[in-house]
Amino acid sequence: EMDLEDKAKVTQDPRGVALELVGEEGFGSGTVNLKDELKATLDSAAKELMSNSDDLRSILIEGHTDNMQPVGDIAEKYPTNWELSSARAANVVNYLIYQGVMPGRLSASGYADRWPAGSSWAEVRSGVVDDNYILLQNDTREQQAQNRRIKIIFGVK
Repeated sequence: EMDLEDKAKVTQDPRGVALELVGEEGFGSGTVNLKDELKATLDSAAKELMSNSDDLRSILIEGHTDNMQPVGDIAEKYPTNWELSSARAANVVNYLIYQGVMPGRLSASGYADRWPAGSSWAEVRSGVVDDNYILLQNDTREQQAQNRRIKIIFGVK
């Protein structure tokens, strides 16, 4: 109903329902600034999915990166992908609070490049996602763009 098919995908996650916001819609390489496309999607999600005052489920915002290490000016503030992914998630949380989402429902977490797009919770937890796997999942610019994403998990009631 939110017309997000080209910008996001909805999946089932062991922690709840996940809304994964596709890479290039969100952040450019090495940036933490939300693109206008991401803001528009978050505006819609905040209005349609996060504004019901009777819904007290937790909302986890996950930040993800490609495997390219920050360089230049951005590396001075975010020296690793851990800091970069965490900053992306925090910026989304701040944006959602500004849009009226209850702050007590929101939390942010950064995963750096350790959870490539398309990898399952079980693969990440079991060790299937190792350095070689991450390298293969970042082989092209398209894959890298897919990995620069935000994932929003709506917890179970």
